[in-house]
Amino acid sequence: MTDVGSKITPFWINKPKVGDFDVKMDIHYCGVCHSDLKFGLNLMGGTTFPLVPGHEFVGQITEVGKKVTKFKEGDYAGVGVISDSC
Repeated sequence: MTDVGSKITPFWINKPKVGDFDVKMDIHYCGVCHSDLKFGLNLMGGTTFPLVPGHEFVGQITEVGKKVTKFKEGDYAGVGVISDSC
């Protein structure tokens, strides 16, 4: 979303390189709930745009940081709501 109340459409965000403890993944499925819509409409104030709504996603890992030990490229993983993913 590019501004308050805009449609959810694909757009590209340049992300930093994968850090030592980071994983990068292709997201296959993602939930969108009422809190995402509230942020998109800025109903609670303070929303920063552009906004990528959605959380609790699942996908395939494409890159891992040097110090990641639990995952490897090609693994499938899910990310829950309480994980600093938003």
